[in-house]
Amino acid sequence: MTAPIQLLQITDLHIAVPPRCYAGDQISTDESLAWVLTQLREQPRDFLLCTGDLVNQPSQKSYQRLGEVLSVLPDPVYCLPGNHDSLPLAQHATQAFPLIRWDTCLIRDQWLILMLDSHRENEVPGYLSDTQLGLLRKQLELHPDKHVLICLHHHPIPIGSTWLDLQIVQNREALLQIVAQSPQVRGVLWGHIHQAFHQQYGGIEWIGSPSTCFQFKPREPDYAIDTLPPAYRRLTLHPNGKIETEVIYCELPAH
Repeated sequence: MTAPIQLLQITDLHIAVPPRCYAGDQISTDESLAWVLTQLREQPRDFLLCTGDLVNQPSQKSYQRLGEVLSVLPDPVYCLPGNHDSLPLAQHATQAFPLIRWDTCLIRDQWLILMLDSHRENEVPGYLSDTQLGLLRKQLELHPDKHVLICLHHHPIPIGSTWLDLQIVQNREALLQIVAQSPQVRGVLWGHIHQAFHQQYGGIEWIGSPSTCFQFKPREPDYAIDTLPPAYRRLTLHPNGKIETEVIYCELPAH
């Protein structure tokens, strides 16, 4: 019998050079990511996914620092960009780190994992270009027998937080239509919202994840930082298409 696939997701790293602090200078994104990686490196995994906002301000130095921090891991990290990223710069700057990957399609056993780019240059809200929607349609057509997990940075459905829902994928109806017509899609996974979110409807798991740095308070009308610690998400993809998942919060050590 085929074993389940084990995924770990990190998101919204916001690495900066020099290191940037949030929440009244209590949270360094550099330190919080390093701590999360320390916690997860012993976890069993087949893939490690990083769903955007890799750095806070795109630059050669910030992506270089990202590569240095992620290099503590012994296996590949499959990345996609967020609204804080520049994909061409990120791809160029991380060439020296072969374990940072930019593959758009990952196939393992009965599963197809698709890494979509939902960011637009100099824009905060999400958007899926015709190229990205075409990639999605093509891969679904090529692999009708695979269970599919779609990954992107921005949330494609409302999460009930007024200010964040303004930043939702602006043409989400196109994505939702493709998903509704594709019974092999089992889950949609994203970052950006800096909080845990998980709903099931239409036979699909809709999953948003907390950040490796600071979290936003859920269901708030305006920007507000939560007191929850950095986190990562664990997902188990079963051969029958079932997805099990949980968020692991990593309490930072006292200074």
